[in-house]
Amino acid sequence: MVAAGGMCLTIDAGLAAYIRRDVLDDLLGIPLAEADEALRFVVRPQQPIRFNLGTGTILAPHLRADFDDLEIDVDRLPGGPAIPALRLIADVSVSSQLGTRRAAGLQTQLETTRSALGVANPAVQVFDARYAGLNAADLDVLAGTIADVVFSTIGAGAGTVLVSDFAGYSLNNVAVQRVTTASDDFLAVSASLAVSPSGGNLPAPTPQPLSTRLVLPTPGALRVALLAGDSAGLPTLHVELATTDGGARPLEHSWRTAGGVWRPYVATGDLVIRDRSFAWQGERTGEPFHLFRRARA
Repeated sequence: MVAAGGMCLTIDAGLAAYIRRDVLDDLLGIPLAEADEALRFVVRPQQPIRFNLGTGTILAPHLRADFDDLEIDVDRLPGGPAIPALRLIADVSVSSQLGTRRAAGLQTQLETTRSALGVANPAVQVFDARYAGLNAADLDVLAGTIADVVFSTIGAGAGTVLVSDFAGYSLNNVAVQRVTTASDDFLAVSASLAVSPSGGNLPAPTPQPLSTRLVLPTPGALRVALLAGDSAGLPTLHVELATTDGGARPLEHSWRTAGGVWRPYVATGDLVIRDRSFAWQGERTGEPFHLFRRARA
C-alpha cells in the first residue's frame, strides 16, 4: 500500500478552505505575495505504519499509530498544474482512545477519539524562493501546525461501529480493554446483557452553551508561542457549559472540528478548545473561529 501510493491523501479547499498562501505567509511573518492562491497538502507515507496497543490511560492510549518519515507536500494551486512550495518530513505519532458515545435513540456506538499528536525530527525542504530566507526554527514550527491541520481535518466516522442488540438482548456498559495472553495481544470490547430496550442506559443530554469567549493572539505573539511550544498562547475558544443535566449527574463534554475526530471528554464548565491547526487563519465549522487575514498593502 505504501509503495503503490494507496495510502496517499490530499487535503485541499474542499476539506479546509483556510489552506491558502496568504494564510501561510501571515503565519510565517513574511510579506504577502501580489495575489493569494489556494494550497493543498499531499500526505505521502514512506514507511509501513507501526501500531502499538495500550491499556487506555493517558500515558498508554488504546492505540498509537506511528508514521516514520512521513512526507507532507505543500503545493500551490495557481489555476493550472500544482507547483511545489514546501515539503515537510517528520516522524508523526497519532494516539487514539476507543470509547463509547450515545447515538440516535438509545443505542451506543464505539468510536475513536484523538488523545495526542506528536511530531518529532521535523525537516522542511523549500522549493519556493519566497520561503528560502526562513530560519530552521520557523520551519520546524510550521511542521507542527501542518501535521495538526492534516490530522484535525480527517477521520470523522473512522472506526465508528454501532452496537446492536445481541440475540434479543441489549448490550449495556460497553467498554474497551487491552487483553494480553501468551500468544495474543489485542483490544477487546466487553458489555453486559440486559432485557431492557436497546442501549438501556439513559441517553446523554445535549449541553446548551451559556456563553463563548474567543482569545486571539497577535501574529507575533502566536509565533512566539509556537516556537516555545506554549499551547496556552494558541487561539482559544472558551465555551461556558452546564455542569449537570439538571440533577446530580455531572456532564462531560467533547469537541471536534468539521471532518475531524472527537477529542476526549472532559468534565468542566469551561470547555477550552485549542489546537495548533488554529494557527492557520480561517473559519472553522463546528467551532466558530473567525480569524481575520492581514490586509494586503
